[in-house]
Amino acid sequence: MEVPDNLRDYIVNPFLELLENMPMECLPSESNPDNVFDISEPLLGTTLKAKRCDVTGEVIDFIEIEIANPDSRPDNSMSFQRAPDVSGKRSVRGSSTNYPFWPGGFDEESEEEQETEEYPEEDGQLLTLAPTMTHGISSTADDIEEALENLKIDQIDYTDLINSNPIANLWARKTSLEDRKNRKKKPEVLKLSNAKDLKTIETKWAVLVDTNQAIPAATTEPALVFPFKLDNFQKHAIHQLEDHNHVFVAAHTSAGKTAVAEYAIALSLKHHTKAIYTSPIKALSNQKYRDFKKSFKDVGLITGDVQIDSDASCLIMTTEILRSMLYCGSEIARDLEYVIFDEVHYITDADRGHVWEEVLILLPANVTIVMLSATVPNTLEFASWVGQTKKKKVYVVSTLKRPIPLKHYLYVPFVAKNKEEIHLILDENSRFLIKGHADAVALKETTSAKIGRKLTRNQEKTMWEKLVGFLRKTDKLPVVAFTLSRNRCDMNAESMRGCDLCTNKEKGIINSFFMKCLQSLKPPDRNLPQVKNLQYYLERGYGVHHSGILPILKEIVEMLFQCGLVKLLFATETFAMGVNMPARTVIFDSDRKFDGTEVSNIIHN
Repeated sequence: MEVPDNLRDYIVNPFLELLENMPMECLPSESNPDNVFDISEPLLGTTLKAKRCDVTGEVIDFIEIEIANPDSRPDNSMSFQRAPDVSGKRSVRGSSTNYPFWPGGFDEESEEEQETEEYPEEDGQLLTLAPTMTHGISSTADDIEEALENLKIDQIDYTDLINSNPIANLWARKTSLEDRKNRKKKPEVLKLSNAKDLKTIETKWAVLVDTNQAIPAATTEPALVFPFKLDNFQKHAIHQLEDHNHVFVAAHTSAGKTAVAEYAIALSLKHHTKAIYTSPIKALSNQKYRDFKKSFKDVGLITGDVQIDSDASCLIMTTEILRSMLYCGSEIARDLEYVIFDEVHYITDADRGHVWEEVLILLPANVTIVMLSATVPNTLEFASWVGQTKKKKVYVVSTLKRPIPLKHYLYVPFVAKNKEEIHLILDENSRFLIKGHADAVALKETTSAKIGRKLTRNQEKTMWEKLVGFLRKTDKLPVVAFTLSRNRCDMNAESMRGCDLCTNKEKGIINSFFMKCLQSLKPPDRNLPQVKNLQYYLERGYGVHHSGILPILKEIVEMLFQCGLVKLLFATETFAMGVNMPARTVIFDSDRKFDGTEVSNIIHN
């Protein structure tokens, strides 16, 4: 047998390539004895944990603790003992490949529960008893024949069957009037406005704190000293924060709920941990960032528009950002101690409410929850749900009276000179005044007969000028005019071009501040029509705020209004979502709004 030349050459010299495309693993290689001593690093079974001082929060020692699963990583484990994600910026936002940390309130499965139980076959045959069942059914031939004999279909009396069977007779039942009333009756809820006394009421997962009780003396130095005297509800809320309990502050508007949030942030800084403040809208996040930056230097902001100091100890963000961080296993959760939910009643929103539910469920067990709201009627019921979810009691702290009186008026334009244009219909004690309402309705019918029910653009312009003039004369400025449409906001602002509410000094301050803020924009962007129009409005003391405005312009309007330089602001309802602005008057130009499906009346929570 003749040997091919290429095979002969390979036998003589095995280092010659037999084929040009031969894979490298098929080629012979020189042996290296040193490779035998290359051993991969073993997985460590322990790690170091910092021990902090209970008073100062400083690290005083390191303790070696055992790791349950040494090979756990962010992409295969939900445990806090897994290896940290050291991928730089991804440690803040997390990664889509990471597992979230184990949510607080859910018991982790033990190793015995995680093992699947095997059920052996019975002599190689099919099982006659289903796994985990106590008894089964017999399917022998004798039993089947006996069952068929007992079943006599031709002798069934359907009338007797219907009369004797309560389920089949449901169609014949007639619901009494009393049953209908009981069925429609809703469970009673605790309404702060109707409560006469808030005594301590306790359920399994929620406690309604009696703010009239004395507070135990503090054993440590306070984390933050306020320049004013705290109210009783603030003292009780701070006391619960010191004990690391979940707190729900259900206080009226302008009662001082933000002081509780500030103390939670101060506690996290004292303990050298992290705190997150969440809000439903970007405008509120921007404002809280500016406010907290004055009190606490180490503050960051994360929204869909901007990210500032994301490694700070206190982070301000929208709730959607926090949800994304939790799902992506952000490393912030390791040092996170407090999460503050401002305007937590937004959980009832049909479109975005599920975000608050998901975040409350996903928060780890080491996080203390602080919830703030002024419009939750069933405080104890909501707190019980949160407590049951997290398997830890929630302490509800409430107020009984609104600190700033609120009155409701109806304004009727184009009335005779001897008639009043404004009528009080709800006083500071929430009493409805029938006479004021009747007078306003009568004047409305009279004016509608003269000028028509729907105003023209010129009539609306005249109405706004007269109303703003009346408020200016009675010292009721600044004012927020809630116009529940972006187009109407722009139209109303355009109709006020002949109005001037600022002095020459105020115009100079506004113009200087506006031009300074525009330096961050490119030169072509500074000449946009929206920028020019808003500059003209602001120099005359009024402005526009809605989702169609550029983010930097919205922030300029918020800051100028907060300083009292904007006297009239046309805004949509998003401006009212917890934004703390010094308005003396609020105007609604309509009581109906399109909610995405239909035009409906505005109702209170």
